[in-house]
Amino acid sequence: MPLVSSTLKSALQAIFEGAAQSANAPPQESALAQQWASAMFSYIGPVAPPSASGAAAQAAMQSALAGFSQANQAATVLETAFAAFAASLATGMTATGVFSLAKPPTGPVGFADVFGGTFDDAGQAAQAIADKVDTWMKTGTATNATSGATIPWS
Repeated sequence: MPLVSSTLKSALQAIFEGAAQSANAPPQESALAQQWASAMFSYIGPVAPPSASGAAAQAAMQSALAGFSQANQAATVLETAFAAFAASLATGMTATGVFSLAKPPTGPVGFADVFGGTFDDAGQAAQAIADKVDTWMKTGTATNATSGATIPWS
């Protein structure tokens, strides 16, 4: 089963709606970091090629999200966290022995573009972010150790 943006969109929408409902006592940054990392872990569950480091990628992302709730830092910190997630995921793709080389997506996801927009509800915001992440993740590649064929992450 391939990466599907609707899986990520649903998880992000739940995070956004939960944060909005608890406006009087917003979730702690560490809790939100865990939720974002869990959303990505769910999203990559069926990634092809398979990776032996999904849990490590989740942990790397959660750790890299420290500071993302600071004013004007969210986009920058999220870019770093997603890069850490993808790099860890790529390492696990080569660990399976089927792939000799795995390259994580390069360049930014594009969070600054998304955060510059306005949305009517949590669903629209989640969809915009999920679409950016999905497009970015699918630029990662892996090279088969036997055939030498390079395939995109899917």
